Amino acid sequence: MAALLQVARTVQKESRRLTADDVARARAAGATDADTQLAVMIAAAFCMYNRMVDGLRAKTPPSPEAYRARATEIAEHGYSDARVQSLPR
Repeated sequence: MAALLQVARTVQKESRRLTADDVARARAAGATDADTQLAVMIAAAFCMYNRMVDGLRAKTPPSPEAYRARATEIAEHGYSDARVQSLPR
């Protein structure tokens, strides 16, 4: 996990600095090529989303506490909560 987090950090800061050695370290730590590719894609996506939020001046809660209740729901029921899907439309 630490090697994959390092890959993600590199992509976040300056993606062109990700090297074959970075990927080799991730492999040596047990990551597959698919794991490494997913780490790169997730880090890149989050960078894009953060730029969209900043660029659109989106209003976000000032504290992580605002997200705690929803995070608990997701942890307990997943993103596709059957309770919500079964409501009449």
